[in-house]
Amino acid sequence: MKVDDTHHSKVKIRNSDYITVKGIGDICIDTELGTKIILDVLYVLKIDQHLLSVGQLLEKDYVLVFKD
Repeated sequence: MKVDDTHHSKVKIRNSDYITVKGIGDICIDTELGTKIILDVLYVLKIDQHLLSVGQLLEKDYVLVFKD
């Protein structure tokens, strides 16, 4: 992942606090149909897990399939 660390903003989290965004970049995800690139992913240091917003992916015309 290549990060543009000049991008700074804040993200509101579940408890209504805000955490700082340290950059923005593109990531690659391997799928059954090949590697997909997701653009403009926020880099947030204080989140200890990788999170993707289903709503934001749908807004960017991605199709998501959830299986058992």
